[in-house]
Amino acid sequence: MKKPPPGGIVGLLIAAVLGLSLVAVFTHTGKDGSSTSLTVTVGAPASIHIPASPVAAAKFAAVACAGADQGGGRMGECNPAAVSVPGTGEFFRSLRAASASVNGITFPDLSNNDPASDSQIVAIAQHHQLIINKANQGTGFIDRTFLPMTLSARRHGMATGGYDFVSCYCVAEAKVFSDRLAAAGMTRTSTRWAPPTLDIEYGSATRTGVQAMVNYLIARWGRVNIYTGGWYWTPHLGCWWPKGAVPAWLAGYPSAPVFCGLPPSLYTQHQYTDAGWNGAFNSDMTVWLRPPAAFDRFINAKPVPTASQVRARRHARLARLYRERAQLRHLRAARCPLPTIHSHKCTVWDRHEGLVDAAIAREQHAAVAHKPVPASLKAQCAALNRYRHARRRAVRAGSRLPAQERRVNVARRKLLERHYVSCSRSGAVRV
Repeated sequence: MKKPPPGGIVGLLIAAVLGLSLVAVFTHTGKDGSSTSLTVTVGAPASIHIPASPVAAAKFAAVACAGADQGGGRMGECNPAAVSVPGTGEFFRSLRAASASVNGITFPDLSNNDPASDSQIVAIAQHHQLIINKANQGTGFIDRTFLPMTLSARRHGMATGGYDFVSCYCVAEAKVFSDRLAAAGMTRTSTRWAPPTLDIEYGSATRTGVQAMVNYLIARWGRVNIYTGGWYWTPHLGCWWPKGAVPAWLAGYPSAPVFCGLPPSLYTQHQYTDAGWNGAFNSDMTVWLRPPAAFDRFINAKPVPTASQVRARRHARLARLYRERAQLRHLRAARCPLPTIHSHKCTVWDRHEGLVDAAIAREQHAAVAHKPVPASLKAQCAALNRYRHARRRAVRAGSRLPAQERRVNVARRKLLERHYVSCSRSGAVRV
């Protein structure tokens, strides 16, 4: 495509400065006689219209994804609205930057294409709570900027996340992605971590491959996030959205409508520009579309409870369970002394009481599972072990100690049931 005429560019610049509305159409005629047009609207907001022709759309998509090979992919790389037409790419990018202004919680995403130094992360942290960085692309490319930028952001108090620029749509790629997240310190219960994000905008996606990756990430991390746009999703995957209540992060400059198959309630994030100011330089910028409380849940911002809070909550649960068990026992004593017409209810109450007893046992076990075994219990186990050795010697000599053996078995059972302590050969251990 030839460069746009100078007069057209000057007119667009004047309109952008003065806040006027102006439409410019650039047309390119190929050697084969085919014609492709690009319409730019300057005003509030600026937008780029990609023609609906499949041939033209394929041409623009090819231009937009030209840099995605060899690890060059990044969020929005294949978005036709961000196409870099030779001679005009920076101009269009400046138009999008001029229109990139939204209200609400915003955050950037970075990659090896636009890495940030530690000082730049400090500047970004002054404006945003969250940053999401590229971790890998496919199974063969590892983004070496992911760990430095992520660890720097966490040192400066930011929530972090990672994304995979999906290429092969296979479980092997999800495993590589998960290993990258784990290397950065993410765990299933980590706080101030965004869900693992699959960037689906490149290659030949299939429903089976996408669902397999989603299933693996949910099994390992408990949640997953998908970045895409209708410009890629609909032609490749049709009217469908993966199972698992997966939130959607849609890219569209300046708007990203919900496409067929995506429940509107799952649309939570909108990447509104690829040239927004993040506090240090221009980059991709996203706005959170839900209430702030939902954002806190998204980044798992809940504070880690203190030891005293954990004990108080456990005591409260135990008190509730004890009351419930007392009520059940009172009902059974009053209405089930003998088989009566209430026999079915008695069976239900018996079963319910068993469940309550099991819940009480779990709470009691959790209360002592992390504690060391007291010295008094260790002494009891040592005495029981001495008796066990003596009994073995007595059995070999042909004599038995039935009364003492019963008492020892009762003592061992009490240690296990009341204190969750097992008397092994090496001594008292928690179970």
